[in-house]
Amino acid sequence: MGLSPVGLLEARVSERERGMMGAGVRRRLAVALAEDVRAFGLWGRLSELRPYQLEVARAVARAVIDGQGLTFTVLFPRQAGKNELSAQLEAFLLYRWSRRGGSVVKAAPTFRPQLVTSLLRLERMLEGRTTRGKWRTRLGYIVELAAASCTFFSAQPDAQIVGATASLLLEADEAQDIDQQKWDRDLVPMAASGAATRVL
Repeated sequence: MGLSPVGLLEARVSERERGMMGAGVRRRLAVALAEDVRAFGLWGRLSELRPYQLEVARAVARAVIDGQGLTFTVLFPRQAGKNELSAQLEAFLLYRWSRRGGSVVKAAPTFRPQLVTSLLRLERMLEGRTTRGKWRTRLGYIVELAAASCTFFSAQPDAQIVGATASLLLEADEAQDIDQQKWDRDLVPMAASGAATRVL
């Protein structure tokens, strides 16, 4: 096959065709998948992110990859695809850190329905062809891809959520509805051991 890794992604070649690629192209493709959210989504045959979603996803991913420890506030209108963006970003990070390990923590005001919906959305993303059959859910609130994990916590004031670490990313879904004291006391320390990026 004479296609470049970008051409392969755009063409969305089949697994059989991928097996016919040379080793050099396969290596470049693997690098592309681990470096760019769009490449990961295209190869995985996920919903293509709109330009405004992709801009945010790439900025957050770059901050995580570079260990910048930045905080992003993402404000989209209802039904504009913030949750889709979040799930693809989580799946991408799990894929990139699946060998060496890394952890994402996501919090929301309630476990049901908010976090259950987020967890199911991430599982759907991981059923893309890049990661299908390689992930598992543990204890009902942790999604793992090899050595990387995403843990989903309720931020209700009485929720017992201490002990987890967010080495890569700490997310707050519907942050305006999360109790500030709960966030500061129980969630922010989860990102303190490294330069985890925060998304509100």
